[in-house]
Amino acid sequence: MNKFVKIGVLVGTFVALAGDVYYVQHNAKSTSEQSVVLDGKINDLQNELKRLSESKEETKETIEVKLKNAVNAGKEVADLQNNYAKLNTKSKDRNIEDNADKLRKFFTKDTSNAGVPWLYINKDYIQGKLEPNWEFVTTYGFNPGKVDTLWINKDKTNGDIYAYTTAIYDSETGLFSQIKKSND
Repeated sequence: MNKFVKIGVLVGTFVALAGDVYYVQHNAKSTSEQSVVLDGKINDLQNELKRLSESKEETKETIEVKLKNAVNAGKEVADLQNNYAKLNTKSKDRNIEDNADKLRKFFTKDTSNAGVPWLYINKDYIQGKLEPNWEFVTTYGFNPGKVDTLWINKDKTNGDIYAYTTAIYDSETGLFSQIKKSND
């Protein structure tokens, strides 16, 4: 949270406390009632101040590290997706399962399509006419802990785009989630 926002929250809270003090002094029946109410308000404010002072402030450097981690993970996912093209997806090849297992490690447990090929290769690829390739691209918009991400599959020879996939990268967990494929 920004330092100025924290200060604004605290100032607003103290103004509210002053209003509470005025209300209690004029409406409470006894001094002991006033004391109990004010003690509760002071305790609440101290807890809020402690929570705000302990919250992490995102700096340019920490955001850059998180974006770099997203890029590194995204490139590894692209490489593993490209690896599917080299494997025989028609057979029960153990390498396919190994590739899927490696892919799943980059995604939250509840993410569907994490370990499957995002694009199925047709006969033109097999005959050497096409060279589809997954590339990772990430946006530079940043929400605390979250990065919108994008993979594009385009042909190396002519630049044609065949598919794209989006997901959200959580920089706190280091995992992607919410996959959306262009061909879903």
